[in-house]
Amino acid sequence: MPLVAVKQYKSPRLSAAAQISLLTSIPSPVGGLNFRDPISEMPPTDAMVMDNFIPQRTGCLLRKGWQYSCNSLVDPVTSLFSYNAADSANNKLFAASGGSIWDVTGEDAVEDQASTGSTDGIWSTTQFALASGEVVLNGCQVGAGGGGRIA
Repeated sequence: MPLVAVKQYKSPRLSAAAQISLLTSIPSPVGGLNFRDPISEMPPTDAMVMDNFIPQRTGCLLRKGWQYSCNSLVDPVTSLFSYNAADSANNKLFAASGGSIWDVTGEDAVEDQASTGSTDGIWSTTQFALASGEVVLNGCQVGAGGGGRIA
């Protein structure tokens, strides 16, 4: 089979043409997350995803990071909630894991015996102050209707 010469292009190839780029500014999503509006109607100051960003009036802050609180739980943590006491020295951090609620404020986990028996470990909590001034953290196992005072 004989070789046939290829015709020359009348204009240069697209890959050889100069690329045209535009510089544009995109405003910071100071409006925060917007799950309500469709993308086509969303203001440019709103965001659909803000992983590790905290919206402010003048821009966005990057989340500060993370740290280990407790490494002694064997089962995975399914709920994590905090107790903010009237005196900040008494604040606590609780984790639901393995059917129990654990006080993970310190390095070692301590089981809270008043709040065991969860079947799936999904808890909903609320914190309120009593007329006596005592601050209470109340937990309810989601879907089961059970629960009680945690701290």
